[in-house]
Amino acid sequence: MQPRSRSERHALKTKDDLEKERLRHRSGAYFRYENRDNPIDVVMNCPGYLGSRERMTAGTHCEEVNYAEREHAKVLRDEVTEARRKCKYNREEHRWRCIAGADQAEVDRAARMQHDPMMGRKKCFRSALQHCEPLL
Repeated sequence: MQPRSRSERHALKTKDDLEKERLRHRSGAYFRYENRDNPIDVVMNCPGYLGSRERMTAGTHCEEVNYAEREHAKVLRDEVTEARRKCKYNREEHRWRCIAGADQAEVDRAARMQHDPMMGRKKCFRSALQHCEPLL
């Protein structure tokens, strides 16, 4: 193994560089090191390739697409808000209807008790038992 120069030693200070160097000299059958500068680069003749100028230019069509996407997001956000608002409104209406129903049931019960003379009386058996003599 040849001795390394100072620049080579300083180049291997980071973990990534050290790991790349180790993989470069590896002699296993499970890994083949391919040196790539940028792994997400696109080949020039590939359909996904855009040049630096085409990537940065935006025309009227691009702005129309962006505007349509923003408007669609606004509509979706408004629909979600309205659905949530409707659900809360229905829940509150149901709660108030239940409260009003309970109040009306209380009023109806009081009116039934006033109209039926036997409903509000207690069952008194003492008057019948007072006439009996005690057993000795």
